[in-house]
Amino acid sequence: MEGKNNSNKFKVKGNVCVFGDSIVWGAFDKEHLGWCNRILKFLMRVYGDECIVYNLGIPSDTTSGLLKRIDNECKYRNPDTIIISIGINDAIYLNKEKRIQTQENEFSNNINELINRCRNYTDNILFLGLTRVDEDYTNPVSWDDNQSYLNKNIKMYDEIIKKVCLENNVEYLSVYNLLEDEDFNIDGIHPNERGHEEIFDEIKNKYI
Repeated sequence: MEGKNNSNKFKVKGNVCVFGDSIVWGAFDKEHLGWCNRILKFLMRVYGDECIVYNLGIPSDTTSGLLKRIDNECKYRNPDTIIISIGINDAIYLNKEKRIQTQENEFSNNINELINRCRNYTDNILFLGLTRVDEDYTNPVSWDDNQSYLNKNIKMYDEIIKKVCLENNVEYLSVYNLLEDEDFNIDGIHPNERGHEEIFDEIKNKYI
């Protein structure tokens, strides 16, 4: 399957495994079920059975959690394409402990290890960067006063992903500045339907 922009080494093709957290899963997008499922519906319309997209997002997942399951998820699906969008939950600030949930070194090592695991199945790998949040609603979050999503930490962890991808010659797509405040759900973290459409368009226009 040929993409529109042949200058990119990464292309969405074949069996596609998409890993991540609740944003990948499609939380709060009741009509289209998130950017990942928008990709699925688009590919089904255009290419029929040439592409199969597996949405493997799990709410609240972190890089450590993904490392525990990625091999089992991949070995039964034999992916030609792997897309990973993970890390925003690693960057949570724990207010009582006064620390970030996943320390920087551990996070960097986890991203490296995820790349190594993915390469057991394919070299066609994309890491989607982290989206910012609306801190009016996330410092702290309404459901847990011990957890805060802070843009300075999210940006720092996004830069770690970018750096590790560059070192490993893996495609990285920045989406940190893609969404405006009106593109978020009321919790300030998850994209709303418009936000998911923005992410979908960014991936489609570059890689499909």
